[in-house]
Amino acid sequence: MAYGTPSTTLANFDSTIKASVFKEVTGISLDDFIILRDTHHFFDEMVFNESVQEFLNKRRELGNYFDESQQEDIFDYIPPQQTNQIFTPKSG
Repeated sequence: MAYGTPSTTLANFDSTIKASVFKEVTGISLDDFIILRDTHHFFDEMVFNESVQEFLNKRRELGNYFDESQQEDIFDYIPPQQTNQIFTPKSG
């Protein structure tokens, strides 16, 4: 959701992210996502949209990685990537 904006929804999600980034992060192609969304109606639109907004709210809330007063940070909400990319947590 690093690419998300307050107007990001299931309906326009494919226009807010590059295909290569989408594939790297999700493991499926953007074309496959569109088929799952538009042909098979695989996603619950309300759940998807609310999840996007919740993450964006967390990103705003926890976006200052160097704020020592925060008990958590945004990287707590990002799962390990298939690329073995690991986010280093703040020292606690």
